[in-house]
Amino acid sequence: MKNKVISLFLTAAMVLSLCPATVRAQTVSEEFSANVAEAAETEAVEGTADPTEEPVVTGNEDTAKTDTPQAAEVPEEAEVVSTGKDEKTSVPETAEEKTEASGDSWEEDEELKLYGTADQDVDENGQVQAAASYDLDTVISRTVSWKRGTNDRVFTADFLKNVSSTASDWTVVFLGRLGIGEDYSAFLNRANTYVKEKYDANPSTGLSTNTPTEWHRLTMAVLAAGGDPTDVGGHDLIADGTYNCLAGAPWNQGMNGAAWALLALDSKGYKVPEKVKYTREDLISYIIDRQLSDGGWSLDDKNPSLDLDITSMVIYALAPHAAENTKVREAVNHGLDVLRKSISADGDYNYGGTYSCESVAQAIIAFTSMGIDPTTVKNETSGKSLLDGLMKYYSAGTGGFLHAYYDDEKQNRPNSMATDQAMEAIAAYRLYQQGINLFDFRSTANTTQYVAQADNGSVFTADAGTETDLYVGADVRKLTLTNLPIDNYDAAVVTVNGKTYKSGLRGSDGRTPVEGEIAVTDGTELDIAVTKRDGTTENRKLTVHTTADAETKAIINRIDNLPVADKLTLEDADTVTSVKEAYDKLTDKEKSQVTNADKLEALVQKLEDLKKEEEKKLEEKRSALEKKVAAIATPVKIGDKDLVNQYLLELDTLGEWDKKESLSKTLNGYLGDIAARQKLVDALDKDIWNQVDPLRICQDDTATVKKLMSRYGALREDERKLLKNGESLLEAADVIEFLDNGIIPKKVFENLMATKEAFTYTGTLSGGSTYTLTWDGKNVKKAGDVKAGIKIGTGSNTISGTQAQVEFVQSGSMNGTVTLSVKTSVKDGSWNLYWLNPDKLTIQSAKTATVSSGKLKMSVATGGRYWLARTAPKVGEDTSTDGQGTKVGTIASSKSGKSSHTGGTSIASIQSRGRASSVSGKNSAGVKSSSKKSSKNSSLSDTAKAKTKGKITSKELKSIKGKDENLQASGKISDSVSYTLTINGEDVKLTKDWTYKLQSDCKYKDDIEQLAVKPLILCTEGSGTFPGQMLVTLKTELDDDDLLLFSYDTENRKAEYVKKVSVKDGEMEFTLKEDGHYFIAKRALAASLDESTDAEKQEIEDASDTAEDVPWDASEETVVLGNGEDTDTGAQTAEKKTAMVRWVLIGLIALVCCAAAGVIVYNKRKEKGKPDLSKGKDRKDGGK
Repeated sequence: MKNKVISLFLTAAMVLSLCPATVRAQTVSEEFSANVAEAAETEAVEGTADPTEEPVVTGNEDTAKTDTPQAAEVPEEAEVVSTGKDEKTSVPETAEEKTEASGDSWEEDEELKLYGTADQDVDENGQVQAAASYDLDTVISRTVSWKRGTNDRVFTADFLKNVSSTASDWTVVFLGRLGIGEDYSAFLNRANTYVKEKYDANPSTGLSTNTPTEWHRLTMAVLAAGGDPTDVGGHDLIADGTYNCLAGAPWNQGMNGAAWALLALDSKGYKVPEKVKYTREDLISYIIDRQLSDGGWSLDDKNPSLDLDITSMVIYALAPHAAENTKVREAVNHGLDVLRKSISADGDYNYGGTYSCESVAQAIIAFTSMGIDPTTVKNETSGKSLLDGLMKYYSAGTGGFLHAYYDDEKQNRPNSMATDQAMEAIAAYRLYQQGINLFDFRSTANTTQYVAQADNGSVFTADAGTETDLYVGADVRKLTLTNLPIDNYDAAVVTVNGKTYKSGLRGSDGRTPVEGEIAVTDGTELDIAVTKRDGTTENRKLTVHTTADAETKAIINRIDNLPVADKLTLEDADTVTSVKEAYDKLTDKEKSQVTNADKLEALVQKLEDLKKEEEKKLEEKRSALEKKVAAIATPVKIGDKDLVNQYLLELDTLGEWDKKESLSKTLNGYLGDIAARQKLVDALDKDIWNQVDPLRICQDDTATVKKLMSRYGALREDERKLLKNGESLLEAADVIEFLDNGIIPKKVFENLMATKEAFTYTGTLSGGSTYTLTWDGKNVKKAGDVKAGIKIGTGSNTISGTQAQVEFVQSGSMNGTVTLSVKTSVKDGSWNLYWLNPDKLTIQSAKTATVSSGKLKMSVATGGRYWLARTAPKVGEDTSTDGQGTKVGTIASSKSGKSSHTGGTSIASIQSRGRASSVSGKNSAGVKSSSKKSSKNSSLSDTAKAKTKGKITSKELKSIKGKDENLQASGKISDSVSYTLTINGEDVKLTKDWTYKLQSDCKYKDDIEQLAVKPLILCTEGSGTFPGQMLVTLKTELDDDDLLLFSYDTENRKAEYVKKVSVKDGEMEFTLKEDGHYFIAKRALAASLDESTDAEKQEIEDASDTAEDVPWDASEETVVLGNGEDTDTGAQTAEKKTAMVRWVLIGLIALVCCAAAGVIVYNKRKEKGKPDLSKGKDRKDGGK
């Protein structure tokens, strides 16, 4: 039992000793980690070399080189002559150019990784597989899968961004024509938005200033998606792209411009109004007149040589007119002969020296448009057909089609543009089998009946046939044939009493009308001559009969032709209404003879029900739209523009109701807000481009960059991402900040290596005189940060026997030869220059320096300490030579900036302040900070703590002034935000007592909170003039982020950009040079509060209300006064926690001990009451 008790005590003791130690160890560990991290960031002293020699770049050639920075490019609208299929390009010179010109949007490595390369499909004899060996359904399925890639659809968000381009529109065409399921409404919505935006930006030119095919290509895509090209984004693509083309005459783009204008007009049989710029006949005449003598066509008159692709396009553009126009038919047949003669042994074509998929695809579309089976068009020798030639490029292993075959196997992979055109060819072949051309979106011809509209409004029909009777009412005097029962691409001439009437183009409803009214009486005969595309003809006769009961029979016939009630749709409304109106005109007696009148009444009732259902659905759609509009987050973002435009277009389809006007006002208001924000982005982007040269940033640009950064700070985060030149501005701001801190950053040297120009940094000494450091880009050998400060001393401030001492703050390589120019009291003339080698502690010759008119000039490649003298300095008693320089025994660089020598001469530590100028010589003032500005640049032993709460004393400042030593004071702004103020002795300017207050509450708080979103206010109100530049370190609970530091201009009530501030692991650092009212925020108004509109102020307020909470929001704002011994630091907090844990554990142990004691007492009492059973008994086992 005693052993158990002892164990309990030992366990308790271990817990007592280990647990608090763990807590303490954690605190120590955190401090140690911070010190290790701090030490890791301390700049390592660079190795030194002979200052007269150029720096040696070690490592291989690649590591020695730097990337050449490139200036941002302003996008310009290129003059598009032609691209893709409808916009022909010049023949690429190389295989790579061919691949690029074909429109392949995939990155090579990405596509190869995903799909691999393709081998040409050959049979066992090495011959290219014939088309018959492929199942087209499988080809279509695999190719669509290739198009989808790793997605479940082709119409992804990225795809839809390319609406109205060759990268998307032709894909939509083949998918739609093959009936492949995709979200076509998403495409149409995006097309609506795109067109509206383009027209809003340029009302007079719309989609393009010089490329009519922009309208034509999108027309085909919209039709394939089931849309209406006469109303896309509120604009008519047919009118603006053809007969009233906004880009000028369609043929200004060459032959393809004329061909595609004609295709667009005929795509749904659009009628051309009177008094337009360009008619259908104009387009046909232009094309026919420019046929080459060999039967083909060229792209334009400038290069009148045969172009097989253009020849194919012209053929399928003219094909719908071949039956009606003899000249067209003859021209088309000549063109087909050219294509037949040019087919290769593989069944494909050589275009520009390369056999390509696109050329054979175009030929297939051409032949099918004339009703010719492409499998019958063959090379006479090999017997290979056009379809064989197309399938030569099919990649059976991956799906998709190749553009061409190359010696470089990596290029033999499916190509996006080639695939689009190959699939269009397959779609053309499938549609040919149904009697329809690829780009014909009309309903198929009504070949079953004649339809005639009488002058009294009645409609009469008759079944099609070679000789047919048409019965009309007795009072009918004129008829208009609204449909001739002829095939899709037939033409007809109707002759009546010697007068002829021509058939027109088949309409979108599939009816082929006859132009003009035909006078008729009982027995009038209409002789009809029908011409096919191939020129063959057939004759028909239609005889008109007038009878008293014809009207009744016509009504009965029309009712019979109406759908049954179960299949009736609102699309039949006009037809049902027309029949009902005709029925109502009958007399009661005639109505009684209509045997199927009950069907008509049922259809009329059904139509009313459908309208009510449609109205109900309409109300639901209206309600849904109201909710969607209300769900748009405000303030509206530029990225919401597509959505807003989509809702406006949707609004126009929902008819009139009481809330339409207010919704329209709201949405258009959003568009106005978006336009205003976009204007800010565009203006800033333009100004960055015009005012910031990324390759030549210097401190001349300080004021410009800071003004631009103030405007940048006013943008929302999503808007900053829209800046094309935003990175250039941020890089410039970084360079300016480095220069502002007395450091010439690596970026400047990278730029110098690229431009080979010069860069001059101008510094200001404490006495007000200036110095310059100049690099010639031709001599810059590497890129790295260089400290730009110098220390200079003459007279008693240099060692005996020397005229001046010059010390560069940069201790190692200067990245190349740099020339220092500074005023001096040293006599004019040439002086020997000597350099202290800190590694060998020798004084070495560094060539010469010159003084002319009181200005010193010296060129060095390495930083460190130099002297001007006639002879090598003799220092102290302990000097010797090693053949390279004078051995130094007593000179050493101390932290106080003093040099030890006979007589104890000290070197003045003169802090550099400066500005930089470009080679043009422009200057702009700017104060530079010390490169030794924090404890990270000095050991911890060189950092002292301010002893008095809320005050840095004069004594403390004097003790560090001129020395590379730090003085710190720290405190808290809130429970989650603490700070440290650090001043380096070399930055100290004033040495009087400084009482400081760093607070988040000041008299300008309200103004600042109106200017910025969730600002962290840092006011030094009441602190007075800073003793020198301060490094401010804030510790917060923020995630890593980039924020902006502003100062508040009390006179103008405006936020002034100071610099970028990065949050890393919750910590951020920045320097302050003077007292004032500062704040940190993600964004702030660029204009003053007096100039900002109420809407702009309200937006900041709303953004603050909706923004996530920041650490300084949760606690009370406090005035923090110094960091004396009683400051509650993190370590003290940890100690409090440790003490708490210790007392809790002591209580637990006491409780355990009491329990153990009670158990012992209880057991002893029980043992006393027990008899000793062992007495008087023998133990056989000898046990005790």
